[in-house]
Amino acid sequence: MSEITRRIMKSIQKRFWINIVIIIVIFAIPALLHLQGITVDLPFGSKRGWGIFLLLGSVIFGVGIPILLRTSFQSQFAKNRKTDEYSFLQHHMRLISYSLGASFFGIAAYLFLVPKGLLYIAVFAALYGIYGALPSESKIRNEARFYQLEKE
Repeated sequence: MSEITRRIMKSIQKRFWINIVIIIVIFAIPALLHLQGITVDLPFGSKRGWGIFLLLGSVIFGVGIPILLRTSFQSQFAKNRKTDEYSFLQHHMRLISYSLGASFFGIAAYLFLVPKGLLYIAVFAALYGIYGALPSESKIRNEARFYQLEKE
């Protein structure tokens, strides 16, 4: 692995794991409330309405926005036929931020006790967002080669 890929991988992993710790700490709050038998009332509207809203937010942030960001970055690369380390790193930081943002919608769905079907799908979309943002050496190395940041 080249020095560029190593630096990028280190930065991406640091950002990812900091965000995961934040999500776990935030998830602990509604989990502890539910263990104590404390329920949180919705500010307004019905549980079904909130469930649909939170489900859509989770799917948009966990699936939709990452696809849009990847497509946009690929389109920019195809037009310019080059990219630099900073742009590549920023692209992955945005992917991590938006993908893990889906978790907050899943946590809110759990907090408000929305209908189970909507809750399960929102949590699944949040988990998919986390999985999509998960940095792996082979993925980063292959993308760095594709975007011509390192040589074969």
